[in-house]
Amino acid sequence: MTLPAKEIEQLLLRVKNYATKYRALEYLKAFSQQLSVKKWGTAEEYEKVVKEVFDGQTDIMAEVAQEWIALGLNEGLAKGRAEGLNEGLALGRLEGLNEGLALGRLEGLNEGLAKGLNKGLNKGLAKGRVEGFTIAMVKAVCQTIAIRFEVKRKRYINLLKKLPLAKLEQLNKVALKAQNLAEFEARLKKMLPQETTTQNL
Repeated sequence: MTLPAKEIEQLLLRVKNYATKYRALEYLKAFSQQLSVKKWGTAEEYEKVVKEVFDGQTDIMAEVAQEWIALGLNEGLAKGRAEGLNEGLALGRLEGLNEGLALGRLEGLNEGLAKGLNKGLNKGLAKGRVEGFTIAMVKAVCQTIAIRFEVKRKRYINLLKKLPLAKLEQLNKVALKAQNLAEFEARLKKMLPQETTTQNL
């Protein structure tokens, strides 16, 4: 709500009529604060009315001016602080969010790469070990058969390569204990995948 200049002028005339300068100043201070808080008119309107009412009383005008400056300064500082705080918080949040996202992405990427490399390396090593053991076991079974039953080492190599490591280990035990080549071949046929042809046996 904005008070018309006339009403402000009437209020200030009452102030002028106060008996003592001190009481008039106190009333002006209170009135100035009310105008500032309640936004009754503009500072320019208020200044114009005060000059008209207190014309020639420079000591009161000087004190009123100082009061306005202090009120304006305090109001400006409070508003500036609030705006600065809000702007700072918004900027800080945005910068923090961007920094957090970038850092999180980077850490996630690094962690993912490290885990991926580690997992890949472990899988590769495990696969390499299994493949290495499988090749070694195929050679061991071929060697055992060649020595025990006097056959060429490479005779069963293609069939043995189709077996997993666990079955090759079992077949090597069979090769060591079998009474004859037919017993070994019978066990080999049982261990081979069904789609494998065994015409070579």
